[in-house]
Amino acid sequence: MEAARLTAQATRLLLDASDHAGLTLSRIDREALAVVEAALPDDATAVDRLDPRQEEAVARLREAAALLARHVLPFARTDRERLQAQLTRLLTVALVLVAVFFGARRILRPRPTASASAVHGPRFAADQAVDGDETTEWLLPDYSPGWLDLTLAKPRVVRRVVLTNARNRPGPDRSTVDFRVEFFSRGVSVRTLEGTFGAFDPLPSRRTIASGVGVPVDRVRIHVVTWTGQGAGLAEASLE
Repeated sequence: MEAARLTAQATRLLLDASDHAGLTLSRIDREALAVVEAALPDDATAVDRLDPRQEEAVARLREAAALLARHVLPFARTDRERLQAQLTRLLTVALVLVAVFFGARRILRPRPTASASAVHGPRFAADQAVDGDETTEWLLPDYSPGWLDLTLAKPRVVRRVVLTNARNRPGPDRSTVDFRVEFFSRGVSVRTLEGTFGAFDPLPSRRTIASGVGVPVDRVRIHVVTWTGQGAGLAEASLE
């Protein structure tokens, strides 16, 4: 009965090693050795009392432990590492593809067309706010409010509006303080949000306005309400 029990334990160890690749070699070895030690007699003289079946059971247990160490676990470990490496490569490729996809969308997506209620002069035209260059600016005439319109080539959902304030370097003597952002869908105003840049900042100052508009937008208008210095303006205005 004891021999049968120990042989069954050895068989279970081999099956567990095949099914659970996550088990470490040291853990399996300890379990296998414990089974082998349990099959051995307490003293050397007791070996004589083992019948042939018990001796065969002990031999099979030793063989099971050796096979376990030489074949099953190294294969399981190699297979696990190979699978992890494959998953890592697939994840890396997936992340790169996602980055390329969204990056390409941003690069290939045409910038909106800009127009304004008024400008400080040809050098500070409305399109200076959508050229991707923060050193160029759209400026309003002295001491006057106004607006900047961003018209999309094709209506789409706009999640955010990102504004970079004007500074009129090397002045600096012009910047926007309070503003409103108005969203239009099919020519109809669907939402208006208020925002502020606050006090003048000599460093580039940005504000991101979450639209909360779930329908495609064809135009966004930035109303300039108050300003610092001699007038208002924006360095950049983008739609995301």
